[in-house]
Amino acid sequence: MSGFVSRVRFLGLAAFALAFSSGIALAQQTFESPAAAKLEVTSASEEANKHFWAGVDDADNIFFTRAAAHFEKALEADPKFGLARVFHARNAAGLSQAQRLEQINQGISELSGATTGELVTALGMREWTAGNLKEAMALFGTASKMMPGDPHLALYKAFVTGGATTPEMGIAATRKITERFPDFAPAYNILGYQLWNAGNRAGGLTAIRKYAELAGDHPNPHDSYAELLQWGGRYDAAMKHYYRATELDPTFDQAYLGMAEVAQMKGEGEHARKHLAKAIEYAVTPGARLNRMRAVATSYALEGNRKAALKEFAAVAAEAEKEGNKNVAAVAHRQMALIDAIAGKGRNVAAHLAKSEELVSADNPQHLATVAVVQANTGNTEAAMEVAEKLAKIAYDGSAGLKNMSHIVNGAVYLQANQLDKAVAELEKANPNHYLAKALLASCYDKMGQKAEAMALRGEVLADRTYSLQDPVYMIARLEVMKK
Repeated sequence: MSGFVSRVRFLGLAAFALAFSSGIALAQQTFESPAAAKLEVTSASEEANKHFWAGVDDADNIFFTRAAAHFEKALEADPKFGLARVFHARNAAGLSQAQRLEQINQGISELSGATTGELVTALGMREWTAGNLKEAMALFGTASKMMPGDPHLALYKAFVTGGATTPEMGIAATRKITERFPDFAPAYNILGYQLWNAGNRAGGLTAIRKYAELAGDHPNPHDSYAELLQWGGRYDAAMKHYYRATELDPTFDQAYLGMAEVAQMKGEGEHARKHLAKAIEYAVTPGARLNRMRAVATSYALEGNRKAALKEFAAVAAEAEKEGNKNVAAVAHRQMALIDAIAGKGRNVAAHLAKSEELVSADNPQHLATVAVVQANTGNTEAAMEVAEKLAKIAYDGSAGLKNMSHIVNGAVYLQANQLDKAVAELEKANPNHYLAKALLASCYDKMGQKAEAMALRGEVLADRTYSLQDPVYMIARLEVMKK
């Protein structure tokens, strides 16, 4: 990014936002003219600039670990490169939100001699990271107007638009990028998923194919194409593109997870676990490693190998506790309790639930949901209803996700209590596309003698190709339909 950057005192919307958000003394600051076409960075180090833009390219193409490595090298070359610090905080693995925001604020404080474009971009990244999508959309919108020739800023604005407004507005914003910058590959990736998730599968595949054509030497386009092919049931074609992604960069661990999902869907559990072993090998954080170990355990559970699954989950719980990761350890104990309860093996259920409570507290919503379902499956329906009612009180003023969880748990409890009308009523209040809601509805219909409806719903759960082996709820849904 080179070229003449004219500098003027800028006292408009961007300056007000900066003064309000970051406390930077703008009155003594000179800023980049709004007429500049693209984002300019102020590092005097050529090496730092090279790695910064390579990192931006990898981040836009959803290869965050390699992007973070580039931003680290940019900071090695120029330790006061504030925007590189901001982007590193946004992309580095293993950081908490608080740690990311702390680093972003440090990066903003290092932008005292920066252009207006850098400052507004950094503030947009901060709001995005904090989850303030409307504020991020406004800031990236300002940046895009100031630098209308920069596709990266347009991409960030389009991405947050979908979250801050409606999916339709997100699609429209991304389409505009492909029209303005027809050779900017990352926009086609976002558009492809947006269209697919909106039900336009043909349009989604077309966009992802274009992405792969424009950036075929990057691993993510092949991973994205493989994922949509997988979701469409084209397993062999998906596998070829997953393999291509790993050929381009063996550290691109997401592709190994995709291969494992495909193998599991094809009933090839041993192959799935071999791919998961590679994903574990290239895991960049202890948390990622533990979650992939859970995926191995889930693979065994889905094969019906309860003994092997419990052994793997126990190993996950032990390693997670050793590393101080109480949340993952608790998840592993809850999964063991659920496997035993669904299988009708109640001997160790209480111990696993007690350990989960010790690790995350008795009022943790996921813990409460598991306790209710386990109690219901082991015949303690009165106790299950009390716990479900406690969860419902927490969910009443909570998020849509919590409310959905509460309806599903209520449905599971009523199902085991053989109060089928109540169970169906609760499950029909849940997200109709949620696979556990479908699995439980199938069990309700089966008990009600509606065999065709039950079979259809079970088929939908078993045919769901958008699952993750790291998702504990998916495991329970599959085990529920496999009971019949």
